[in-house]
Amino acid sequence: YLLFAKYPAQNKRRTICDCQQTKERQLKMDHERQKQKLSDFEKVLQQGYTVDSLAEEYAALPEEEQQTIELKRYGVEQYIRETPELIRRCLRLLEEAINTIEDKEAYETALFVIPDHVTCERFVLAFLRAVQFDVDAAAQRMVNYWERKVELFGTERAFRPYLSIFDLKEED
Repeated sequence: YLLFAKYPAQNKRRTICDCQQTKERQLKMDHERQKQKLSDFEKVLQQGYTVDSLAEEYAALPEEEQQTIELKRYGVEQYIRETPELIRRCLRLLEEAINTIEDKEAYETALFVIPDHVTCERFVLAFLRAVQFDVDAAAQRMVNYWERKVELFGTERAFRPYLSIFDLKEED
């Protein structure tokens, strides 16, 4: 969809072609990554490890080492210890940062229509974690999230807490 928005309406054929090529490249890259992961996993199994023995070995590691492994697994560069105080402070600062953003109509509508979802700590923390607790970046990300959701699903569907493939428009 995002590629579709980049081109004028008369270039739809080119856009569809670009989308297909992008999808094909992405699928090929994903396939290569999966092959590498499988190859790495087969090497580990050939060394006599089992899934259970690996799980036991992982569980025996100190918590800090487990966190380091998880960070590497998800490509996070820096570990931030999430204390209750840090979370409370960042949630408060995030609210203040959102209030400083001027163009946030979709966010405000979502806040009015589904306040429990928009203010849910688990939902909000996802935005903070995505930018390693950079409050200003998380605020902008949240506002952008609601703008894109309206853009993709329209105002009638965008403010449902959870969407499915059936919520897409037929032309999407």
